[in-house]
Amino acid sequence: MLSKYCNWKLSSLAGSYCQNMRGPRQESNGPAGTGDQSGMPATDCAQAAIFVEVCTGMMATGLRMGPFNSHPGQWHFFWTEALQSLLLPGKCITQYGGKVIHADTKEPIGFPPIHMHHLHIQLMRDKGGWDGSQSHWWETHGDFSNGPDWGIGALSTEGYNKHVTSGYCVTVGEETKIAWAVLNDVRIVEGNDKLNKSLPCFLEVVFGLSSPNVTYKAASLFWLNNPWHNGDVYGRYLVGSSEEVLWWSGHIPIDGETLANPWLHTHRARYLGMLLFSENADNILYQVGGCSSLRISTFPTPYTHIAEKGATHSYRILKKVNRSLICADFSEAPSAIHIGGSDGIPDGFYDRTFSAVRCQRWEFKAGSQFSVFAFHAPRWSMSTKDFPMHFNLFFWVDAFDEISHDATLNPAISRYAPQRFGLCPSPLSHPSGNPGNFYFGHRIVWSSLLTCFFVLCLLVSCLRHTHAQKYTGVPMSSLTSTSAAPSFLHDLAMAIDEFI
Repeated sequence: MLSKYCNWKLSSLAGSYCQNMRGPRQESNGPAGTGDQSGMPATDCAQAAIFVEVCTGMMATGLRMGPFNSHPGQWHFFWTEALQSLLLPGKCITQYGGKVIHADTKEPIGFPPIHMHHLHIQLMRDKGGWDGSQSHWWETHGDFSNGPDWGIGALSTEGYNKHVTSGYCVTVGEETKIAWAVLNDVRIVEGNDKLNKSLPCFLEVVFGLSSPNVTYKAASLFWLNNPWHNGDVYGRYLVGSSEEVLWWSGHIPIDGETLANPWLHTHRARYLGMLLFSENADNILYQVGGCSSLRISTFPTPYTHIAEKGATHSYRILKKVNRSLICADFSEAPSAIHIGGSDGIPDGFYDRTFSAVRCQRWEFKAGSQFSVFAFHAPRWSMSTKDFPMHFNLFFWVDAFDEISHDATLNPAISRYAPQRFGLCPSPLSHPSGNPGNFYFGHRIVWSSLLTCFFVLCLLVSCLRHTHAQKYTGVPMSSLTSTSAAPSFLHDLAMAIDEFI
């Protein structure tokens, strides 16, 4: 635990907090208790001051906000700029941990009962473009839980920690740094017993710092975000209750190469898998024979593709495009644990990251193309026809610079980001960009024409060789007497010979 490097003390730094019984609309990652359909604003409560404790130490820095009491069904909202006084320019971050801890025992509290709806460490910048304000500089989400346990002291909260690739660290600049979070207590409110189930908590955010005796390289963050559905305020898109495939493409803004430890935030109730390629999506589809080979149809909106033979079928076909495949993740089993109802916890599924995104090294240039294929299937919350989804893929890169950068490949602020979901290209038109394996791919028409041309050229060459040797006593008809087809080819070849 990072907090073991901390000496905690109460500070005069400012933080704000409020709580209510409502939360963000349809952001459910588990049973009904983890999300809300009311549509009320996420911060529809009066903010009040909250105590901020700070971590001091050579190897770590951070803060705790609280204590606060959590009751079944409550939502909690936090905001502070206190990190501005802790993460000073010149420091370099090697790891991060953001979670809720028990106020008395200081043990982490898993999901359930506390759902980390989101905890974001955000950089605020005036400039726009790909290196503009970054709302996901560091983050925790409920689906980062990794393991079967839950409750107080849950080891699954280790998934809330993020480690920079060994030998690298993230340099700290002068930008304003904001920590803000939304949490919810998924326990069921049972009559007048609510106050008897109060859970004393702190919100804790800790950063591991580089050792002063070790030389590090600067790691940069890439966030490959999905296109947005009609300007959705939470940056989501909708999927249905059937198996579906979606894709989008974009461009990389700078030179660099990928490092280890990628991670993904999504809503596991509809997530099945993903593929990341280093070329345009139309090229990928062209290589596998188009949408017809995937057996997909567009319905009911231009960005939703129903997988008629199942998303697993589509995944297996697309994964065969090995020459440009960068990352893959797939799990036919739900990425969740099931709890049958215990200690006020509702019966249902709860998000987990059981599968790991696996990536190979990728060296890219500014302007390099990428494409993401996302695969969806209903896992739970079956009755929700239009399920709001996130697909946020993060990975560390070496940008060959002494300071860290962060590319938010997000359609709201970046011209490098995907602007729309992909559509099925015309099966006879070649996509723009590099066609890749021209002959040995799935270009059936062109491959057939080229094959015929090569065969005819070979036949003409053989006939010329025969004439040059001036064979006698062997009628030409005897060379082509086995069938009518060779005779036809002989006549055609002689005609071509006369022509050329």
